[in-house]
Amino acid sequence: MDNKTLNALQDRARRLGRELEALSREAGDFPAMTRNTERIRASLAMICMGLGLTASGEPVETQPED
Repeated sequence: MDNKTLNALQDRARRLGRELEALSREAGDFPAMTRNTERIRASLAMICMGLGLTASGEPVETQPED
């Protein structure tokens, strides 16, 4: 995958994370929304990891190889 595509996917994953947080706040204590936003959050974390991001959407710090 080229860097342009990877960056675009990373940006989209970050936007999804922000939208998910907003949805979660707006839902308040509605049980089904709470349960399902947690499921989506877990799935999004796995997507982020696959894109080289932390679960919160930050770039993973790479350790220099010795």
